[in-house]
Amino acid sequence: MFTNKLLTLVLVVQPGRVLLGMKKRGFGAGRWNGFGGKVQPGETIEQAAKRELFEESSLTCDTLEKIGQIKFEFVGETEIMDVHIFRADTYQGEPAESEGKKGRGVKKKKCYNIYFVFMDDTSKKIFQNRVMGVGISKVSVSWHRYIKTGP
Repeated sequence: MFTNKLLTLVLVVQPGRVLLGMKKRGFGAGRWNGFGGKVQPGETIEQAAKRELFEESSLTCDTLEKIGQIKFEFVGETEIMDVHIFRADTYQGEPAESEGKKGRGVKKKKCYNIYFVFMDDTSKKIFQNRVMGVGISKVSVSWHRYIKTGP
């Protein structure tokens, strides 16, 4: 029997660039991505997206635009990943590393190296094989990590 796991992803966008953070731990560790995570019990999907954005980047935002939803599964797993993707064009604060908790109360940073990345061919070459699933409507960004499966 399959179960759904609700997740969020927030892409902070400015004209010609997108804010990315390198994941330090967990799924996607060592990869550049937007900000997001699990929806907690009692939260709406949008509340979770805003909370995760703050926890991972120190940014807050009043409004999010839902730009997509992706459902996928890992081979051999019974959980469907249901990722709700949002775009934030305005925000408050300065992007910075933010603390997250891991295990026995030891504080670990969830993301580090948070940068605005220009959406041009040079950036695509620099971040090749290091970007995970960035795809933004209305600004023509569609970087994805491709995995070669054959010879």
